[in-house]
Amino acid sequence: MTRILDGGLATTLQADGLPKWTPVDEWVLSKQDRVQAAHEKFIEAGSEIILAATFRALPHLTPNWDAVAVKAMAAATAATEGTRAEAWASIGPGSTRDQTWLDLPAARRYTLNASWRDLAAKALAHGAKGIALETFVDPYEAVEAVESVRAVAHKKIPVSASLVAGPDGCLMDGSPPYAHLNALSEAGATIVGFNCGGSVEQILQTLSWCKEIDAPIWLKPGRIKEDSDAQVLATLQAISEVADYVGGCCGVGPQLIEQLALATA
Repeated sequence: MTRILDGGLATTLQADGLPKWTPVDEWVLSKQDRVQAAHEKFIEAGSEIILAATFRALPHLTPNWDAVAVKAMAAATAATEGTRAEAWASIGPGSTRDQTWLDLPAARRYTLNASWRDLAAKALAHGAKGIALETFVDPYEAVEAVESVRAVAHKKIPVSASLVAGPDGCLMDGSPPYAHLNALSEAGATIVGFNCGGSVEQILQTLSWCKEIDAPIWLKPGRIKEDSDAQVLATLQAISEVADYVGGCCGVGPQLIEQLALATA
């Protein structure tokens, strides 16, 4: 049975007044109640798993990362009280399309490994029921992140790892994703898949690769301004027939998640 994930937290906060391109971290520290309210909108819409605003709270990126992590988890866990929903931590990558994991100096890779471990440990200590490693462009970095998180996460804690695919369903370096998804599973990820990307249609191309994967599949497509609500909903419904965990990324708000939840009930 498909589990419904949340959508874009930043998108939802922007609708509430967060200036575009402003890090969510600022509202986590100064407007925690509004971050909690955004989580509650997704839960009311039918989300069974919500991701806390910890994506960028890596020690080497954010000086006050521990305060951000604690308050982000507090907002998410408070939103789930009295509901069936679970609050997970979201953890992002350190490399980019222009600078891959292997391009990074050894010292930077060591720092990243420590950052993933520290953030995961902090989130788990403050109520995270799972860890979502997401928006990884470099599959080799994603494997390292899974291994780092697994070093501090009990084996019963679910860990999802999702990559960013291109328009043809392959990864950004042109390689087919199934071997990398299997590698993530072997490294300790209990759920693997894709998130972000360009238009919602792009993620449909990844479905053909998912047939090669034994692990549960996680898919959270993003959208661009040309994607209509009808297109997004149709895409979410299509992937819900194949994936085990379905939600949205940037541009997907509570209304679409609610329509998805009703359509898959």
